[in-house]
Amino acid sequence: MTVVKIEKKLQSDNRAISDYAYEKLVGKILRLELPPGAPLVEKHLIDELDIGRTPIREALHRLAGEGLVCREPHRGVFICEATPESVRDICEFRMSIEGHIARLAAMRGEVERIKTLDKLVRELEGLDPEEEFDKFVAAGRQFYQTMAQAAGNVHYQEMVPRLFNVSMWFLFYAGSTQGDWPELSKSFGSMLSDLVSPISRQRADQAEAIMQLYITNYRDALDNHLSPFWSHSQTADSA
Repeated sequence: MTVVKIEKKLQSDNRAISDYAYEKLVGKILRLELPPGAPLVEKHLIDELDIGRTPIREALHRLAGEGLVCREPHRGVFICEATPESVRDICEFRMSIEGHIARLAAMRGEVERIKTLDKLVRELEGLDPEEEFDKFVAAGRQFYQTMAQAAGNVHYQEMVPRLFNVSMWFLFYAGSTQGDWPELSKSFGSMLSDLVSPISRQRADQAEAIMQLYITNYRDALDNHLSPFWSHSQTADSA
């Protein structure tokens, strides 16, 4: 094997290990095994995941770019908190992006992509969001990725997985505060189901409207579930 081939193989192996670390940490964050505000200590992560320092750092860098991990000078790395500002920011961003993705998917979506969307919806309907959380999240993420592919825009395809992670993290966190994750997950699944028909029938306005209505309701749900915690935090800070 030539030096060039060896270097390429090593780079590929390093990317695979980094992806593994990233996926493991995303799962822990979404399931709240690493709750908001929890510190992320490199040595602990290295020992727990049994991998080197570089893949851990690369994974943390990706998570920071998604808004799931925050770095604080002289303190270290932490799971980000769900603040009123972060909820506002993600909802504003989703409103401007996801509605347009749904519109473009309806305008450009190929038959095979639409069949995949329908298949994923049926898969979601057969899953228990509590007992099969990881499968539920994976199917939802794949739906979003397929919809972005149907939209035919490479930048949306690159953006959607990152946007999905933080959006789902907020949703599960909100649901866990009052024990109604099943209700919130049902609303999410219903929205995806409602999207398939207008996308398949090339009804772009309807697809965009369904997505935007869901995001409006999503923001209301986050505000209703998390505002008591925000109020408590503000009271504690002022005491």
